[in-house]
Amino acid sequence: MVADIEHLAKYLRKKKDATPRRWRLPLPLPDIAAKITKQMIGFPSTKEAVRAPISGRPCIAYEVSAIFDVSGDACPPEWVLVSSGNTEFDVESGTVDAGTVIFKKDPEKYTEEDIDNAQIDIGSLLRPCGLFYSDGSWTFFEARIEPDEKVRVTQYENSSAWVVEPFGEGP
Repeated sequence: MVADIEHLAKYLRKKKDATPRRWRLPLPLPDIAAKITKQMIGFPSTKEAVRAPISGRPCIAYEVSAIFDVSGDACPPEWVLVSSGNTEFDVESGTVDAGTVIFKKDPEKYTEEDIDNAQIDIGSLLRPCGLFYSDGSWTFFEARIEPDEKVRVTQYENSSAWVVEPFGEGP
């Protein structure tokens, strides 16, 4: 028995990050106290938009998240998913690479009723993360940067991520 525990402990020490994908942040959050290395303000332009997973709307970038709860248990609702994506886009004279965006925008809320009424295939978003829509009650959130939305894009020292937030009014 002791040999088995020692073997398990040795295995776990050698093993790299085993945290399930749904428990990791999409990108490391930048230190906002760090020096700003680049900041651009303007309307994003891209050759190809991506589709937001819940609304299905074309966008430059999106972030989706979900809260899961099992009614009747002693545990409070918990965040079980944060996922984001973006296409490569240009703002002013700079380019933001695909997969490098962190949001600073209030998301829209989608209840289970909204998802069911719109006949959205939410399972295709959850299954790759080991989550299943039928297991409990869900609340989803989606934030998007749309092509006609004026944004401020900021990059901080020692970070490859770009913080994107709405800036002023649209066209």
